[in-house]
Amino acid sequence: MTLLHIFDMDGTLLRGTSASLLLAEHLEVVDEVHDLERASAAGKLSNREFHRRTHRLWQGRLTPEAIHDVFTSAPWMNGLAEVFADIDERGDISAVISMSPRFFVDGLRERGAHYVYASENPLDRQFDPDGVLEGEDKVRIAQSLLHKLREILPVDDDIKIVAYGDSYTDIPLFESGVPSVAVNASPVVEALATTSYRGRDLTRVLALGRALATNSDCPAMRR
Repeated sequence: MTLLHIFDMDGTLLRGTSASLLLAEHLEVVDEVHDLERASAAGKLSNREFHRRTHRLWQGRLTPEAIHDVFTSAPWMNGLAEVFADIDERGDISAVISMSPRFFVDGLRERGAHYVYASENPLDRQFDPDGVLEGEDKVRIAQSLLHKLREILPVDDDIKIVAYGDSYTDIPLFESGVPSVAVNASPVVEALATTSYRGRDLTRVLALGRALATNSDCPAMRR
C-alpha cells in the first residue's frame, strides 16, 4: 500500500499565517493584504480576485532573493523537512496543494515535497486568472495525481489518500471522502475532519494521518 499525503500550506505547514501576509510584511503592505485575506475568508472575494489585487503589489518589488529570505525565515511547523523525508523513506508520496503563489510554494520542493501545486501569480508578466487555484481545484488535482500514480506504481498497489488542512479552501477535499486531519483549523474545518491536531509538531500530525490512512475501514476518495 502507498499513502498519498496531501498538505495545505497556509495555516497548515505555515503556523498561523500565509505566504501573502509574510510577503506583505516584507514589503510593508500588510494592512492591505490583511484586508484582502479577511474578505476572501468571508467569501466576499474569490482567490482569483485576491491574486489579481496582490499581483500589482508584488511587481517590481519582490526579488528572488527577497522571496528566498521570506521563505527561509517563515514560521514553519516543527519537523517539516523530517516529515517529507519520512514519507519518502517509506516509499509514500507527499503533495502540497496551495492557493498561494507558486513562486513561494515551490520552495517546498527543496524541503522534500514530491509534488507542489499552487496559484500562478507571476512576477514577470501580466496576471492570468486561469492560473489561479480555488478550493474546488484541490479535489480535481488530487484525483488527477491519484490517476497519475496508478499509472506509475505497480498495478496491485493500493493507494490511499490522507488530507491535511485548516481553512475554508480545504473543505472541498475534506468533503470528498478521504481521511483528513484538521491542523490548527477553524471550527468549521475541524468539524468536517476525521481527526484534528493543535500544536507545532508536524511529526505528530503525520502520525495521526498515517494511522487514519492505514485503517482498513478508511474511505476512498469519491469520484
